[in-house]
Amino acid sequence: MKRFKRLEQRIDRQRENRIFTHSIMPAAWLVGLFGLVALILCTAIYALLAIWPWWLFFPALIALCFPAAVYLFRSLRGHFSDELDEP
Repeated sequence: MKRFKRLEQRIDRQRENRIFTHSIMPAAWLVGLFGLVALILCTAIYALLAIWPWWLFFPALIALCFPAAVYLFRSLRGHFSDELDEP
């Protein structure tokens, strides 16, 4: 059984895929990059001051995982399905 058997559903998912590809995923990668930089900053603070900045660690970890969460959401919505591009 096809996942996108209705034409309007397939067109909606194609439009959604384009929006995610061109606007949301680049923002998610940027958030992930900020999370990585913040984790590096946590490590530097710990190396210099021997204090682990918990106030920065957890938001940085969440930001680092954000692109993976968006990718998982896209996968569950069928954005990477071969059936999405069928005529």
